[in-house]
Amino acid sequence: NYEPFDPNGKWEPKGFGGTDFRPVFKYIDKHQELAEAPVIFFTDGCGPAPETAPPNPVLWLLPAGFTSPVSWGTVVKLASRG
Repeated sequence: NYEPFDPNGKWEPKGFGGTDFRPVFKYIDKHQELAEAPVIFFTDGCGPAPETAPPNPVLWLLPAGFTSPVSWGTVVKLASRG
């Protein structure tokens, strides 16, 4: 059942599920109107991704202590609280 995201509601992000990043890029390949659209991942970087860089600019937002699953794209390390 689909429920829209309520940005004003109480929610808690979850992770460490082993995200597969490849379907995002397969989708972009099939929709050429997205060929230059930026792609932003908020992720722990744990999961498979394409070996070669797509034509899109890609931003990996990672928690401190984690690494990008690939060597391409721009990586931003998020500071931890505390």
